Amino acid sequence: MQHFYSAESLAASWESCSQLTAEERGQEPKPSLLYHLHIPRTAGISFCFDSAMILTGRRTEVISQEGCYVWSQLLNNTAFAGRVEGVAILFRDPRAHVLSQYLFCKGRERPWQYRQLMPMRFERWVAAWSRQDGEAFAGLHGDFAPEETWTQLGHTEMPFKCYSPLDLQTHHLSCAKPFLYDGRPDLEKAIANMKASFFVGIQELYQGSLCLLYEKVHKSIASWCNCTVPLVKRYGGHFLSLYNYETSRGRRATTSNYSQEVWDRVDSFTSADRVLYTAAKERFLGELSEIEWRYKMKTACWLLNVKKPDTFSA
Repeated sequence: MQHFYSAESLAASWESCSQLTAEERGQEPKPSLLYHLHIPRTAGISFCFDSAMILTGRRTEVISQEGCYVWSQLLNNTAFAGRVEGVAILFRDPRAHVLSQYLFCKGRERPWQYRQLMPMRFERWVAAWSRQDGEAFAGLHGDFAPEETWTQLGHTEMPFKCYSPLDLQTHHLSCAKPFLYDGRPDLEKAIANMKASFFVGIQELYQGSLCLLYEKVHKSIASWCNCTVPLVKRYGGHFLSLYNYETSRGRRATTSNYSQEVWDRVDSFTSADRVLYTAAKERFLGELSEIEWRYKMKTACWLLNVKKPDTFSA
């Protein structure tokens, strides 16, 4: 399945996370770019702003899209003229990711005409997607946003006018455009793209993810990465403020509310995402361990306080 879209339409669908003025963007040489591939429901909005703060003063602008990995390359060859220096991605545990999608699709932030399309119970939504997926992993087929490169969920022809939980993370790393589906996503391509990315972070390990990004950018370790220092003193109300606020006040969701049968169904249509997530987490933990050894600083105290596997933020 092929889809043709213009470089102009791609260039019009990204947003800047950085607080650069129009004058600063127009200065020569123009700032380099870090392309944030925003996989929905992976703390992408928080990361957008926190990563831009980390890059402040570096003449590097963070741009973000809920697009496809290949878009970073297409934009670099066209509108951005070689200024994209790398791709940054956050991944999320697939079970938590699927439940978060459901909670968003049912959330009061969305217009009533879309919310009313959603099943009242998570189990029924999972069952509906399990039937869509089918025994042979048929997945989705077709362009659910014809004539559009990207559009709001409510303007698509997607089932329930919301996300497809069928290996959504793998899809974004292997697609041509977000709402164009041709069955099972390409896991091999997705893993290759993950490995080629400049930065890989883990949503559940968000604090460590920012420390890793800081080191990659500045080639040094920030004092606020020292996890033996109290959190308030480390961050001073700056880094993580948005994310911590949202997760502390946000809805709590527990897998223990649902049966093993439900999670077996979720696992059946996120099998590629589980492989991709495991590979991404392995890379992330390896790079973080190397930083701790290099700088003789404990950055992973949070590993001792990671939320229990059956509890996470929406």
